[in-house]
Amino acid sequence: VHDTKAAEGGVDQDMPGNDGYFDTHKLLQLRRGEAQLRLMSARVLQGMLASGAFDAPNACYVGCDCAPLMYEAVARTESHVALARDVATAAVVLLKNDDSALPFRR
Repeated sequence: VHDTKAAEGGVDQDMPGNDGYFDTHKLLQLRRGEAQLRLMSARVLQGMLASGAFDAPNACYVGCDCAPLMYEAVARTESHVALARDVATAAVVLLKNDDSALPFRR
């Protein structure tokens, strides 16, 4: 993601999220502003709830310090790279945006 407006096209997360594109004040300046931010949050939280992210013993909670795991971890072993390639390959849906097909109109 290299543009805050990607949120209007359906992108809910900017990973790892420390580049400033999805800062709250920038998202609130979008056309739908707060409604867009609420929709993005709801979609992310639905996935977290469905996956058990809030279930003990590895629950996410206010005040937990995930920064070292998110921003300082180096996951570049052969198995990490292979897994990342497998996931990326399985996730690819559309590689080219011919004729400005994206974002899809609802």
